[in-house]
Amino acid sequence: MKSRAMLLMAGLVMAACSGMQPVQIAAGDVCFRCRRVISETRIAAEVIDKDGRAFKFRTAGCMAKFVKANPTEQFDGLFATDYATGRLVKVTSVKFVPTMVGEGRDRAMDYVAYYAAEGAADAARRANTTPVEWQKVLADATPN
Repeated sequence: MKSRAMLLMAGLVMAACSGMQPVQIAAGDVCFRCRRVISETRIAAEVIDKDGRAFKFRTAGCMAKFVKANPTEQFDGLFATDYATGRLVKVTSVKFVPTMVGEGRDRAMDYVAYYAAEGAADAARRANTTPVEWQKVLADATPN
């Protein structure tokens, strides 16, 4: 019985360590696709490729354009920053709220990610829109 518990524990530890981990995005990092400076980290996103390299993006929309423009690439992880906590989360675990982001001439329609459904619903209500899944963000992306 004791060895079974140890085996189960070892399996859980290995599973937890086996996944790729996103690299923290900092203000001042440069977006891999558009080459603009990432100033608002709470709307940033990241791709981890099959070789474990991290590519940072200014927004989830910018990342979606990159992913759509590179359909033959193999990515091990796609992450968006949860607006409420500032933590990178898999895009399949969040809801995206279409809204205006940025300041001045950089202001444009994009997406803000929320891990908590209530946070997404509140933000969507304020923006007069509806939360969407990653597949919708990707489908609407226009690579350029």
